[in-house]
Amino acid sequence: MRHSARRFAVAEGQVSGIVTLPDAPPADTVVVLAPGAGSDLSSPLLVGVGDGLARHGFASVRFNFPYRERGGRSSPPECGNSGKR
Repeated sequence: MRHSARRFAVAEGQVSGIVTLPDAPPADTVVVLAPGAGSDLSSPLLVGVGDGLARHGFASVRFNFPYRERGGRSSPPECGNSGKR
């Protein structure tokens, strides 16, 4: 499998991403993997899921949300996070 770092344009600028491709030509489906509020695209869970998908012939894309790119640790209030636990 191959991992390729990318930058994706979003309304707030750009975000980091990783495209994971299988060794054989991929299926027609691409799976988009979004991290939870407390993690980023390097989350072991996302990496493992992306690699597992590639072993079964599917391409995947992992990315960081804009707030994470700015150094935030959890989703901002406009994303439904009240900040209360």
